[in-house]
Amino acid sequence: RHMQQDQPCKIHLFTFWNDLLEMFQENRDLDYFVLTQNGAYPELKGTKNDFMHLELQTAEWIPHLPIQTTRMYVCSCLPITDDMLYVMTARVPQLRTLEIFNGSAITNEGLMAITATLTELCHLYIKDCNLIDDSGFNSLTSIPMKVKTLCLIGASNIKHSTFQDVMYSHKDILCSYCNVV
Repeated sequence: RHMQQDQPCKIHLFTFWNDLLEMFQENRDLDYFVLTQNGAYPELKGTKNDFMHLELQTAEWIPHLPIQTTRMYVCSCLPITDDMLYVMTARVPQLRTLEIFNGSAITNEGLMAITATLTELCHLYIKDCNLIDDSGFNSLTSIPMKVKTLCLIGASNIKHSTFQDVMYSHKDILCSYCNVV
């Protein structure tokens, strides 16, 4: 069940783990590529699906990302900056799932790039996002988006009251944050 402070969440009373897992099932049949420094750009052409899942391990790939990318996993070896986010979001506007495992250099402005550009985004996960504060967090929910799940880990500058306000005003979003990593 969806929990908040070791108690069943009063907003999402009927949300179970199976419901959450089903939200991510749409990505299971996508072509999957790991983009390392040794990769060749042409191998991304001619995939069997119109959409794909990419694991980004180096910033060198960002200008060459296929526009049809719908799911991106950015590994912890690559700290994403706001500038990288601007280029990435402009390059892959159809992105539906974005998982960033080193968000230590992402600020509120970087989050605004996400909300302004990725209008199809459904699932957002950012770890080590200690530069994001209340105003950045609020920007994620201020623009109409299709976000279903939102998870911020290491969000030490987001107050619990802000998180509560967002949860109550956007009951359709399954939202979690942790200010301790």
